[in-house]
Amino acid sequence: MAITIGKQPNLLGVANNNNLFATTSNSSSNAQYRTVVDISNFNAPSTRLQRIKQQPNTSGISLFDVGIVLQDLLIDTVPMSLNPGRWRQSSTEAMRYVVRIGEEWGTSSSSSVTLTPGNSNSAGNPAVSGSNFYFVWNGAADPQDKLTPSATSYNWNTSTRPYLTGPLSGSKWFPTQTTPTVTDANFSRSVCLTDMPRTQSITSQELLGVAFLQGNNDATFGITGQAQDIYAYEIKWYDAANTLLGTDTQYNISSGNGGPRASSTDTWASSIATFSDSLNGYKYQLMSVAIGPGHTQFSSWANSNWSYATVNLYAQKNNSPTIDYTAVWDSFRLNRTYKNCDYPGIRLAWKNYYGAFDYYTFNLQLDKSNTITRESYELNPVPYSATAVPFAMDRTRRGTKQYYNTIQQTWTANSDWVDTQNANWLKELFFSTNVFYYDENYSNWLPCVVTSADVIEKTNPISQKLFNYQIQIQPALQPNPRL
Repeated sequence: MAITIGKQPNLLGVANNNNLFATTSNSSSNAQYRTVVDISNFNAPSTRLQRIKQQPNTSGISLFDVGIVLQDLLIDTVPMSLNPGRWRQSSTEAMRYVVRIGEEWGTSSSSSVTLTPGNSNSAGNPAVSGSNFYFVWNGAADPQDKLTPSATSYNWNTSTRPYLTGPLSGSKWFPTQTTPTVTDANFSRSVCLTDMPRTQSITSQELLGVAFLQGNNDATFGITGQAQDIYAYEIKWYDAANTLLGTDTQYNISSGNGGPRASSTDTWASSIATFSDSLNGYKYQLMSVAIGPGHTQFSSWANSNWSYATVNLYAQKNNSPTIDYTAVWDSFRLNRTYKNCDYPGIRLAWKNYYGAFDYYTFNLQLDKSNTITRESYELNPVPYSATAVPFAMDRTRRGTKQYYNTIQQTWTANSDWVDTQNANWLKELFFSTNVFYYDENYSNWLPCVVTSADVIEKTNPISQKLFNYQIQIQPALQPNPRL
C-alpha cells in the first residue's frame, strides 16, 4: 500500500531521452501486482493523457520511461517567420506534465484486480507524485556532451527533488541568479539554446532567431527572487567606421508577445503569479526572440549603411526598472555580408540538440535536379470489346501508356569555406530530423529533408583548418506530376 519513488526525472528535462521513474512498493508480492502510472498535462491534471502499467522486475523495481509518451505530446513549431513579433512564447513544443503513480493487485491469480492510489489500500486513481509538475521541451540530450556532464546523469535526479538541478545546470541554465541583480552583476554568459558561433555573417534580408530558457522551475511556486531572467535585449547598428547608427531596446513583456512581465517596470517577483499560472506559465519557460535583419519590425536594419550589429540579452537592475548592462545573458555580433557572385544560395533552419532552431545560409551554387519515375502499361490496339464486324485496328490506343509519374526533386547546396567552430556546429544540421528552407517566393519556411552531406577539408601549413560542405536536400513537398 506504499509506493516509494526512488528515481525520477529532473524538474527540467528534454523529451527525446529516457525520462525514467523507478518505484518500489511493499505490496509488490501480491497476486497480479502491477504499478500504474498516469500522465496528464498540468493545465488539465484531471484529464489523463496516458496510463502505463508495469510489473516490477525480479528485484521488485518498476521502471517507466515517460519520455516515449512525451515525444508524441509535443509538436514543433516552424522557425521564426518574417514578422513574428519581437518575442515568441513556446506553445506546443514545451509543456508542464504531471505524473501520478498507483498500484493494482488481486486476491489470487484468477481474481479481479483493484486499483489503489499507491498510498492506501482503498480503491482509487494513482495519487503518489514526486513533484507538483515537471517541465519538458522537445530537445535531446547527447550522453557524451551537449546538455549533460556525463552519460549517466541526463534527466535524472535523486528522490529528494531539489529544484535547482537540471541537465543544463552550469551552461544554459542559471536558475539561482538573483533577480533583479542586487549589485552590478558583472557576468557574461551564453545561455541561448544553440552552439552557433556568436559571430555570424548575414545578409540584410535574412531571418535569425535564438531561443532560451527562463525562470527557476520551482514546482512549489515559492521562489520569487531567483531566476534566469531575460529582462530585455538590445540591438545596436554600426557602419564600417564603427559609428553608431541606431539602438533598439525591447523589453520582455506581454505586449510584445513576451512575458511574464506586463510592464518593463515589473520585477520578476511581481510577475511570478503569472509565470506560475497553470494555463500560461509554461509558455514563458521556453522562449524565442527575433534578431535578424530580415525581421521587418526593426527599422534600423533599413539603414543601408549598416556594416555590423551587436545583440545583447540583459538582466534587470535592482531597485529601478532599467537594464543591468553588466549582466549579459548572451551576446552576438552580426556582420553584414552579400550574396556571393549573385548565387541565390539557400537559407536553412533546423532543430538542434537543445530543441531550438538554428539558421545558416549555404551561399554558393545551388543545383536542382529532377528524377522522374514512370509507371506504364501496354494497350493492345485490338478492340476486343467490338460490337460489330468487320472492325478497324484502333491505333490511338498507342501501345505503351504512362498512367502515373512521380517527380523527386533534389537540390545540391554548397557552403563557403568555414572554420572548425562553424563546421562542428553545422554537423547538427545533418543529424536533425526537422529541417526547413526559406522560400523567397512565398516569404515562408517550407519543410525539407537532408539526404546526404560531403565535406572537403583544407589544412594549411600552420594547421588552420577550413571546411566546405556540399549537401543534398529534398523538399518535403514534392512537385505534383501532370496526370
